Amino acid sequence: MDRLKKKYKSLSKQVKATIWFLLCGLLQRGITVIVTPIFTRLMSTEEYGQYTLFSSWLEVIGIFLTLRLYYGVFMQGLIRYDNDKDEYTSALQGLTTLIEIIALIIYLPFREIVNDFTGLDTILTICIFLSSWASAMFGFWSTRQRVEYRYRALVILTLIVAIIQPVSGIVAVLLYQTQKVDARVISMAIVQVTFFGWIFIYYFGKSKKLYSKEFWIHALKFNIPLIPHYLSHILLNQSDRIMIARIISKSAAGIYGLAYNLSWIMTIFNQALLKTLDPWIYQSIRVKDYKRLAKVSYFALVGVSILNISLIAIAPEVISIFAPQEYHEGIWLVPPLAITVVIMFMYSLFADFEFYYEKTSFVMLASVLGAIINIALNFYLLPLYGFQVAAYTTLIGYIVYIGMHYCFMRYVQIKEMNGIRVYDPKILLGIVAVDSIAAAILASLYSLPIIRYVICVTIIIIIYLKRDIIKDVYSIIR
Repeated sequence: MDRLKKKYKSLSKQVKATIWFLLCGLLQRGITVIVTPIFTRLMSTEEYGQYTLFSSWLEVIGIFLTLRLYYGVFMQGLIRYDNDKDEYTSALQGLTTLIEIIALIIYLPFREIVNDFTGLDTILTICIFLSSWASAMFGFWSTRQRVEYRYRALVILTLIVAIIQPVSGIVAVLLYQTQKVDARVISMAIVQVTFFGWIFIYYFGKSKKLYSKEFWIHALKFNIPLIPHYLSHILLNQSDRIMIARIISKSAAGIYGLAYNLSWIMTIFNQALLKTLDPWIYQSIRVKDYKRLAKVSYFALVGVSILNISLIAIAPEVISIFAPQEYHEGIWLVPPLAITVVIMFMYSLFADFEFYYEKTSFVMLASVLGAIINIALNFYLLPLYGFQVAAYTTLIGYIVYIGMHYCFMRYVQIKEMNGIRVYDPKILLGIVAVDSIAAAILASLYSLPIIRYVICVTIIIIIYLKRDIIKDVYSIIR
């Protein structure tokens, strides 16, 4: 223990911050996972579906209410206006607040039309305004903390909210049995405004500036062209639940939403791995160490595939733990959604080349086309085959998405790297093909748990036997 403490103290401030930000993200996701079984048992499938619908619309509408001003443009602006960080932060908070107010003024006279379109009532829609505004304020503050490596306050506040928000939601649902969805959403909005609202006052108090023509124009010019990308990416992830609730039922949306969220658990490992891998990939591109880059990338993709196959193998047991019998149909959605998570991991392996050589327009094109195909397939197939087909349309949408990114990566390699082919498409397709076949076999064995358990144990034994390879790859990255 003393040795670990000494080693931790010897780390740089930047490394310490990276470790704590990663742990904080994992704990935050972990708490969300832990409370899921509670809410699925307190709420019916229809009520859980209504909450899922709210969450999806929060993501979609939130883009227009905030323009994602706390995303990349804010980070870029903090570097560009290094001597005016407080003024820049407050000005963007002012712009975000103005957009929210204008949108609310437009919404109120037409609320019945909007509510009919979204399937949400006025209370839930008002909560979208409050939650998106509070989340944006937190986004500005958390970005400042990350840029300045002030991890203590960020970790403490994040974990406090991560704990209080679900606890208050559980209490609210228990107290208001007839309005469970409203109770959960209102409690969430109150917690976010309470714990994040002070940030607006804090930065305004430091700078006394909510308006800056220069800052506003810079932010709008930078971010408005990215709105199609942000929107398309959200629609690629959220449109299926919105369309299921509208075309099939909110109960079906609840079942699908649970399966989707459980499959997406594995993105925790994806993101943790990519936080380590991405900087190394950029470094490898810079020094033209393509052979080793390909080797490590293949190994990482295999690792992600094994984790997702493990989830598919125990999907029936996971669903039964996280939800009552009414959600059991969701087990058949886990295999295609888990394969989608593997496909998503490949995105970073390809997109890093696009970002390194600043070909970001390609990202928007891939997102838009992937979202359009997903929505079109859902519109046509949902009425014919039911909500289960949405898992496969999502997979198809991401296959198109990743296929385009591979083509864009090859374009960048031809233009900027003398045509060097870093990844062998046969190896990539082979990994995904084996993964897909394994998923199909495991799904066919859902009624034979013993065989599935044997497969899981075998996977664990193989990983243990190959632990030296894992250590070698880690040492390369380090």
